[in-house]
Amino acid sequence: VQRGKNPGIWLFSAETVQKLREFPKEDAQVSWMEQLLPAALVEKSLFGVALYRWILVPLTLLVIAVIAWMATGLASTRIQRFLRQRSGWGAFVAGASYLGPARLLVFAVLMWLVAQFGATLMTRQRWTNLALLLMALGAGWLFMRAINPVASGFVGYMQVTQQQHRIALIHLFRGVAKFIAVVTVVLVVLSLGGVNLT
Repeated sequence: VQRGKNPGIWLFSAETVQKLREFPKEDAQVSWMEQLLPAALVEKSLFGVALYRWILVPLTLLVIAVIAWMATGLASTRIQRFLRQRSGWGAFVAGASYLGPARLLVFAVLMWLVAQFGATLMTRQRWTNLALLLMALGAGWLFMRAINPVASGFVGYMQVTQQQHRIALIHLFRGVAKFIAVVTVVLVVLSLGGVNLT
């Protein structure tokens, strides 16, 4: 029905609405995982949540954490060896510990991947937002860890090449970069929290 210049709308008669109760109801969709699990874990619930989900979520997070821990641990020594051999910055870069932020980033990426297989759209969205939040925090943490050694490398280069007049500029850039990183992470966190930033 078109009313004036407003967009058209659908109108249903009272008889049609009453007959909706006669339509057969669709059975709730059962996921492939629920079909494989014992009935007791699927049918029984705690606070309205199936028991298998109380077990599945912590177990999944534990597996993701172990994979992230092992992957970053194995990659760390190779990356540090590569930086020492191939770059004059190796002494500065390898001196800082990047394992913490790297593990958080890998954990967040794996969580995001697993979240895409959530049972419902709301579950996928909730875990995806949490993974993106952790990615933002991990990226900010990694940047804050990296900026000091890189700036120190530039300062050392300026001292060797007798360009001391540019050292203050490097310290200024380092401070501005840290400020921008913090502001960016805060804005991302607020955006993921539903705050309208426009």
